[in-house]
Amino acid sequence: MAMCGREALAGLLLTTALPGLASAQSAIGGTGPLFRADVAGARAEPGLTPKPIRLGAWLADINATTEARYESNILNSRVDKLYDMSFAFEPSAALRSNWRRHAVAFRADATLRHYVTERRQDTDTYDLGIDGRLDLPRDGEATGGLAYSRVAEERGSGGATNGGAGPVLTRVWDVHTAGKAQLGRFALDGRWSLSERHYEDLRDADGAVVDQSFRDVRIGSGAGRIGYRVDRRVSPFVAADLSSTTSIFPLEGRRRDALNYGALVGVDLRDIGLFSARLAAGWRRRDYENRRYKDYDGPTWDATLDWYPRRLVSMRFESTQDFRNSNLRDVAGILVRTGTITTYYDMLRKLRLKLVTGYERDRYREIGVRTDAVGVTLAGDYTLGPRIAAHAYVRYKRRWSTDPRKVGVYSGMTAGFSVTGWL
Repeated sequence: MAMCGREALAGLLLTTALPGLASAQSAIGGTGPLFRADVAGARAEPGLTPKPIRLGAWLADINATTEARYESNILNSRVDKLYDMSFAFEPSAALRSNWRRHAVAFRADATLRHYVTERRQDTDTYDLGIDGRLDLPRDGEATGGLAYSRVAEERGSGGATNGGAGPVLTRVWDVHTAGKAQLGRFALDGRWSLSERHYEDLRDADGAVVDQSFRDVRIGSGAGRIGYRVDRRVSPFVAADLSSTTSIFPLEGRRRDALNYGALVGVDLRDIGLFSARLAAGWRRRDYENRRYKDYDGPTWDATLDWYPRRLVSMRFESTQDFRNSNLRDVAGILVRTGTITTYYDMLRKLRLKLVTGYERDRYREIGVRTDAVGVTLAGDYTLGPRIAAHAYVRYKRRWSTDPRKVGVYSGMTAGFSVTGWL
């Protein structure tokens, strides 16, 4: 199957997750690549993978996607549902070094989405970044990068669906560095990052400004991990992280300053029969300076299991617990627990199908509300050639709430078709 430029760059550098207030995303969908690259869902077919443009000692990946999408409930509302069509144009460019040692990569992506009728829901988003890798002795490496982006938040993922207001747009900058080294059977990993999230003001159905600055945060985080390779298949590890969340909002009564730290014990398993996995569980504590928000002191986990039952079929099982930044003034962080099953089926050499079923439980602890959501997505990728591919999908999601007056309920279907071309 064809692999787009941004996917090809994903494995170039050690990526850095940000533990803390804004780290969890709405998780009714599979995440991350499979542990093996030679199985259904990850296998690259010879002759169907786009080749980068060679520019001396550099490689360039340039592509563009056009998409048509139908949404049955664009506002994620319980009543008076609005449906609409939207069209998007997504240019993407990446430039990476082709050196024997060390690496540098630049990227620039954008998504310009415009609706046919509900033009207030139009979004223009982008992602700019630079990353580098310095190769060190003992199979070690040091990485670092800087990124700036404007992203659109999934409506309702922060709690409130914001009625008829426009989309929630966030400007994010992030600087990160990481390192790893191999000392005999021991593997050492460490990372540090600093990021800021600034939420743009909304405009409601009457054109009035809805301030979102109470959500603005600065997050500094660090993490370390020590692993031990028993053999090529089994590697237990211990990990710990610490992050500090500082609210940029000036009013003391609404600040979300918090200290978040945790520890995990886990194991990496590779090619144990038809399975590979990364399983970790531990304890997390989250302390808020503002006493109006509830601290957390309890278990946490992050588990991923891949199963390869057939040459043409792969399955991934995931379960996590984390926190997400809330858009409700009386709730700081939403405690998010998710479970996802993703099935890949390489039906034909040029056709890959993916079925994602997910469940998410969100707890708004300060106001005593719990929501449960389920989602199902069926998607297909058809590669017409090494420089053109088509993608189609249909998605259904539904959310329930123990108190719909405080956190709304909704359901809706989305279907889309897109075509991607590479230079």
